[in-house]
Amino acid sequence: MHLDDTTPDMTFTTEEIRDLTAVLGFPRDTLSKAIFSDYDATGISLKEFHKCCDLRYFHQSLNFTFNLKSGGYNTHVLKKSIQLIADGISLKQLQEVRLSFETHEEYDQRGMRIDEPTFIRTLKLCGLVISPQKLMNRVRHLKATYKHKDRIQLYEFLDLLRWCELLSKQQINYEQVKSTEQTERSVYLVN
Repeated sequence: MHLDDTTPDMTFTTEEIRDLTAVLGFPRDTLSKAIFSDYDATGISLKEFHKCCDLRYFHQSLNFTFNLKSGGYNTHVLKKSIQLIADGISLKQLQEVRLSFETHEEYDQRGMRIDEPTFIRTLKLCGLVISPQKLMNRVRHLKATYKHKDRIQLYEFLDLLRWCELLSKQQINYEQVKSTEQTERSVYLVN
């Protein structure tokens, strides 16, 4: 996927904002009412959207909604999600990422445990792959900024998507299984 850090300033329409909120699990009109009452009805630019997030514009509308997370947490997820969409990720992929993260998140809602096999499984559910060593190096470098040192939040997990590649673009070569012949003493033959 290797998303680019230099994103052009895009404008998002009311319908695109509604689709994004629905993909993240919020009611469709949660953000569009808040945004388009103060901004131009045709759309909002990426910079203005980030500015609204930084000014805590959505905290009250997103506070303890369906996922029982604070407005700050949900605003972080929203900000990372809109940036990923601007970088080229599809809404369907974003929804798969959210659902697979929630599948592996702990019941205490403090995030997903930092565990290599769990990360690989979660990414595979999204149709993404990454080298396990590269993944754990990224986590180790980003771990200093994590809220909980042994857990990863959804907005922190979204940062890892920059280094993932689509599973469908990978060439996987399976080795042919050798014969399972045995000797007269029931010992397998080895080439």
